[in-house]
Amino acid sequence: EVNYIRDKFNVISDDLLAKTDQLRFLAYNDPLTRLPSKNRAVIDFDELIKSSESISFIYLDLKRFGVINENFGFDFGDEIIKAISQRMLNKFEHFYRIDGDEFLILHTTDDKQSFNNTVSYVNKIFKKPILLNGITLSVDYNIGVSNYPDDSTKFEDLLAYSVIAMQEAKQ
Repeated sequence: EVNYIRDKFNVISDDLLAKTDQLRFLAYNDPLTRLPSKNRAVIDFDELIKSSESISFIYLDLKRFGVINENFGFDFGDEIIKAISQRMLNKFEHFYRIDGDEFLILHTTDDKQSFNNTVSYVNKIFKKPILLNGITLSVDYNIGVSNYPDDSTKFEDLLAYSVIAMQEAKQ
């Protein structure tokens, strides 16, 4: 009977550990793309400011993404988000899915050429059309940038300023 109880306890304990790992993953990663999420970006930013004098928040928002969802459905839209995420994955050291069709790159150098190369690379990734379910689709984006510490020293402010810059660029 003791062995039975111990075995049951071990099964429950293993299940609890697995669920804890799953919850930890979901707390810091986007479930659709498996990219790091905004929560992870906040933590990374706090670490980056310890060793970086300048950090650019490069905020990307997909243009007319609602039209894609309306015309092709949300599942198709999710597949587009995953395709874009795959293209961007491992191309930037600090790349996050913030929400919906919004992404963030934390760029950690004040070298203007490095920043320009990053933006050029984003352009290159988006120039290539996506082929999905026999449909070829060009997806474009809007971009906004804010800079630590010039614009603010707080993550939420910098994110908000990069969104505002992106909205102004749309105009």
